[in-house]
Amino acid sequence: MNIAPQQYVMLAGVYVGRWLGVALAVFVLTSNFASSFAMHQAMVRYTYSMGREGILPRLLGKTHPHWKSPYLATIVQSSFTLLVILFLGLVIQHTNADGSVVYALGFADGTTWQQTSGIVSFGWLASIVTICIILVYILTNIAVPFFAHSLGDLHLFPHMIAPLVSTLLLLLPLASYLLPALPGAVGVFFTHLGFAPTPFPANILPLFVLLWVMVGLAGAAYLARAYPDRYQRVGRILEGD
Repeated sequence: MNIAPQQYVMLAGVYVGRWLGVALAVFVLTSNFASSFAMHQAMVRYTYSMGREGILPRLLGKTHPHWKSPYLATIVQSSFTLLVILFLGLVIQHTNADGSVVYALGFADGTTWQQTSGIVSFGWLASIVTICIILVYILTNIAVPFFAHSLGDLHLFPHMIAPLVSTLLLLLPLASYLLPALPGAVGVFFTHLGFAPTPFPANILPLFVLLWVMVGLAGAAYLARAYPDRYQRVGRILEGD
């Protein structure tokens, strides 16, 4: 069952008390703000570190002459965030008689076309981030036995069985985006497990992740060929000054 966030607040007010509804609203707002701010700062740090190591333009690796903050990386990241917000603000939708939704880019007229809710677009971004995180975890699981073997300390359960089980479990949410509708009783069973067909545009979100991965691989290949010394410093972007 799909329950919108405001329905949680309503249920809390009806069955517990108005105070819990207010508290939930405050908690959701503050936690989302803290999460967004933390993600912003993390991306600024990555941008600054890659600029410092010459992976991105070195200008991004400079700090403010007085405050010593990565102000140029902050400006770039903030500008990118603003562009994403403006783009999502242009996403409008029209609901057909059969309940299906058509999306387009433009300005809502308030009658035929409505502006897509910010909660919906936030969900799209959250799904993209979640897919990226899952892929990172899966790649880490794949790397574990090779890394352990290189150290001469490979063990069956912690380095092979545990990563394999973890990868299989992580593939379940990815399958919910990628698997087509299954027919008959099998389809009903998997639908109850959360594998219902993903509607547009949520079903194309993995394509954005795939595109981002391809851009990253192409950039890494170019860096390794043209600037091998900089490529060797890629791991240092996680280190401090």
